Amino acid sequence: MKILIPIDGSERSMKSFDTLKSMYKPEDVSVTVMHVDEVVIYGGIDLTAERMEISKEISQDILNKACERISEFNPDKCYAVGYPHKEILEKAKEGYDMIIMTKSGKSGLDRLLIGSVTTKIIHKSNINVLIVPN
Repeated sequence: MKILIPIDGSERSMKSFDTLKSMYKPEDVSVTVMHVDEVVIYGGIDLTAERMEISKEISQDILNKACERISEFNPDKCYAVGYPHKEILEKAKEGYDMIIMTKSGKSGLDRLLIGSVTTKIIHKSNINVLIVPN
């Protein structure tokens, strides 16, 4: 089984790893941890190349630390830039069987609500989506 786990770097988003560990053995699944740098435009001007490079370095650090937490699964890493829900859905088309993600990430507006990225994934995904409570 091929599983995609999108994270935003928050501790909340890492709860997906606990679910993965409780449901699967490392030898039974192929796991990819994904982080998407959201497209941000300030005043109609795209971020400079220097700021994009810094953002990429931060994202790589997030991915490295996240993958250490599930090192027994030997996860692949995926970094993308764009709108998170679009990038996650596009990646999922690469033969994944399931997406495991938390119901809300960084913003966590309210523990009872499902985040906007998660909502879009649920409604538009063609594969199973397992939502982990916060």
